[in-house]
Amino acid sequence: MNSQPGWLYEGNAVLHPRGSEYQTQFVVDGIPLTDNRSPGFGPVIEADDVESMSIYTAGIPAEYGRKMGGEVAVNTLQDSQQGFHGQAVLSGGSFDSAGAFAKGQYVWGKNTLGGSASGSMTEHYLNPVVPQNFSNTGTVGDFSMNYARDLTPNDRVRFIVRHELARYDIPNEMVQQAAGQRQNADNNETLGAASYEHLFSSNATSDLRGMVRDNSNDFYSNQESTPIIVLQHNWLREGYIKASTTIDHGRNEWKAGIESDNIFLNEMLNYNITDTTQFDPGTPSEFTYHANRPYMEQAVFVQDQIRLHNWTINAGLRWDHYQLLLNQQALHPRIAISHYFQKADAVLHFSYDRIFQTPSFENILLSSSPLVASIDPAGFLNLLVQLSKGDYYEAGLNKSSFGHLKLGSNYFRRVVDNYADDSQIFNTTISFPISSRNAILYGAEWKVEVPGWHHLSGFGSYSYIVGNVWFPVTGGLFFGSNASQASSQLTGHVPDSQD
Repeated sequence: MNSQPGWLYEGNAVLHPRGSEYQTQFVVDGIPLTDNRSPGFGPVIEADDVESMSIYTAGIPAEYGRKMGGEVAVNTLQDSQQGFHGQAVLSGGSFDSAGAFAKGQYVWGKNTLGGSASGSMTEHYLNPVVPQNFSNTGTVGDFSMNYARDLTPNDRVRFIVRHELARYDIPNEMVQQAAGQRQNADNNETLGAASYEHLFSSNATSDLRGMVRDNSNDFYSNQESTPIIVLQHNWLREGYIKASTTIDHGRNEWKAGIESDNIFLNEMLNYNITDTTQFDPGTPSEFTYHANRPYMEQAVFVQDQIRLHNWTINAGLRWDHYQLLLNQQALHPRIAISHYFQKADAVLHFSYDRIFQTPSFENILLSSSPLVASIDPAGFLNLLVQLSKGDYYEAGLNKSSFGHLKLGSNYFRRVVDNYADDSQIFNTTISFPISSRNAILYGAEWKVEVPGWHHLSGFGSYSYIVGNVWFPVTGGLFFGSNASQASSQLTGHVPDSQD
């Protein structure tokens, strides 16, 4: 993904598609995961386990919603070939990095059984805050099993179980290392998914998918931590279901469906200040918080791909309902049009996406709780983070030359109200969702590819982005002077962090 123009990989390996912060959605084997999947916040899938993937930053199908910075549809399942097939990968590198991965699949009759396992370790897990790279070890693991059976020539069921984990240290600054600070974190996820596919005819299919998962994130600090000792334990249980039908008729390929996502959030955080000079006078030296709350989303979508000679039109409409701290709904259209010029061997395309984007739910209960006002009753700013709504535009041209060269160029513009971002505690991986009043981002991308010429292949790309966000800011945790500054900055703008 990082090799694609418009995607920036930075800040503890966080992906930023066209300037978006923590708004990348991964759809793994048909199951959407909308929480933060960067290494410091959530388990990741081993790259060798990916069979194929599709990436969207514009012309996004209506079946994808909620997180709209960029969509990544990942497939980890292999084609069903009779007999046993497998592979193993060993890797190693600098910073004492090492990894191992293995997967296998056995097909007999109407049955397919597959599994994979991976593990890796490194002493350069997150971005170090000083050149000495203090306390920056990390260990990750991923285990999965899948079973599929063809019940009839027209019916197929599949079951997937996956467990992922990561344990890592938080890099120290010089003063923290001298004090003997040791902060570490972990995240764990166990996921079970099931799907049923029915083929009505060669032109009509239906698909039913469901998923249940448990996810937890923990943060620990020893007694020598400075300027604050933080302990966190957040966990969630999610139940997701989606039903869709696809019909291919003449020039049209219709797809319609419904989905429901229900999450039960739990948040626990304790802190103890060890260096009062780093905080405003009067800030309580200790604080304890614990809360839980259900979080629900529902959606209905319909989309159509129309093929008219050299024209291709993808049109879609999606309705979303969000209920957590706020209760909102929206109807948003999508359309992408492309035309193939045969003589020039070129494709001209344009797309428009209306987005309705939900805020990140990491620590959202804590940041919005009135109980947090006890930390600083006179100077606490508590404004609920809002949902993002906006318009994405893209126009571009793709052309093939000399039979072996592919040229691509895009111009894009994003105009978003309540632009989503995050606010972190010092250099930890504990963050809180925030949003700016609005944002305007625009830029251009170019890519040159040589898919295959004799024994050579390769690519080159260039992209730029200009982004500005406008005050005020909502959400997050603001106290004392920070609260006064945030509440006084009601106008004006600054560059987006990926400008």
